[in-house]
Amino acid sequence: LLGADYYGRILNILDPESGDDAGESLTASARTQWLNFGSPHVVKRLRSLTLHGRCLSSPIRVDVFADGASVPSSSMSFDRLVSSGDRHFMTERRSCDVMGRFFSFGFTLGAKCLVHGIQAGFSAVREWSLN
Repeated sequence: LLGADYYGRILNILDPESGDDAGESLTASARTQWLNFGSPHVVKRLRSLTLHGRCLSSPIRVDVFADGASVPSSSMSFDRLVSSGDRHFMTERRSCDVMGRFFSFGFTLGAKCLVHGIQAGFSAVREWSLN
């Protein structure tokens, strides 16, 4: 984390190798916008999430939100990505079952985490007409 003082100097506020701030653990969180994956009119079933990355301290949590909900439809912890640093990244897959037209994903990461990507496994839900 960088900052500046009144004299225009750039200051390194936190050591990039540190996982805490005066003993308090650092965490980060982010959330995507609402995604329809190119088909807003199709109901989709999210079957799985695969995360590619590595975390040196704690699991990476992913919350799945569907169709404008403010409460997650599913939450999962990717705990097999915790590594002592012997690999650049790892892959972990989690199964889930969430239906919707629009999805948003929330991520919570501990210190020293790196996420290279996430893959979502969807299937279309057939909607039969009652006519």
